[in-house]
Amino acid sequence: MSAPDWSSPEVHWALVGLLGTGEVRRTAAVGPLVDWLREVGWLGQGPRRDLFRLNQARRAEVEARLTAIWPDWRADLTALDAAGLPRDAAGVRQLRRQRLPLIPLPQRLHRKTWMARFGRHSKAGTPDAVPPPGLTLTDDDLLRLRPNAGLCMRLPNGEELDAADWVRRLGELVLPQRLLEAGLALTGEPPAWVMTVENLGAYLDLPAPTDALIVHQPGWNCRLAQHLIALLPEAVPWWHFGDLDPEGIAIFATLGTAPGPGTRRPRLFLPDWWGDYLPTHGLPLGADWPETPTDPGHALFAELRAKRLWLEQEAILLDPRLGESLVGLAPPTPDARP
Repeated sequence: MSAPDWSSPEVHWALVGLLGTGEVRRTAAVGPLVDWLREVGWLGQGPRRDLFRLNQARRAEVEARLTAIWPDWRADLTALDAAGLPRDAAGVRQLRRQRLPLIPLPQRLHRKTWMARFGRHSKAGTPDAVPPPGLTLTDDDLLRLRPNAGLCMRLPNGEELDAADWVRRLGELVLPQRLLEAGLALTGEPPAWVMTVENLGAYLDLPAPTDALIVHQPGWNCRLAQHLIALLPEAVPWWHFGDLDPEGIAIFATLGTAPGPGTRRPRLFLPDWWGDYLPTHGLPLGADWPETPTDPGHALFAELRAKRLWLEQEAILLDPRLGESLVGLAPPTPDARP
């Protein structure tokens, strides 16, 4: 018989429950405890195979054991009830952490900062306490973009910046999530069209014309890209350029429908000559293409599906036809003649 881990919160709460209800259920977490309690005669078999009952003659010994491993358990239970906190490990953490000093909370806080203070640890899935109204938890992603000529930005404080100045210094423009959510506005000359690009190499090496806005949208992380595009005039066409594989098409199918500003939909950038790369750059899928309504309906997809292949977007970046296809995306110039 292995000894229970007396420092485990699961053991502590199992003993509290045993004293409160007179019963304990054997689970993987408290199995060694139940076995130990049965061995020393503090438990007897209950009505079900996994349920055991307290030997009331040994109740004082159970209380003494719980007091030895959790001296303040009675006071903590009273304090939890008074504070309206749950009787569990999360409630105890909240109770004890309330005694730590805390600055006035800002309007925005990184999610892991909140989790580290109000959860088990910074990478916990859910916190012990829900953020109060007025506090926004952020992931603080960065949005990388190659702005079109003439595009400007108005910061939340009213300051106007020429995007081209940043590109001359840095090679591209990088916008923090907090700046976007604080009220950044796009001013100046709008792009002829905007394109979200799935992979970093394709985003950086795309031979885009100067009147186009190119936005890096890393895979499923589309929130910031959609936020930026919602700031553009509705007349600006939106294209998406990604891998021709089931996941890439599934990502494309979700764009414009995720929560956030704007609900416009993009068009898939699919030059007619991309199929020339199928014999030389087609990659085995390893499974059948899923039968989903996200298929764009292009003839190339029928061939990809039949041959169980997919194509990387980076493979066509050095093709001289790519630049011509991108220029061809620009809307026709209106005829100014009467």
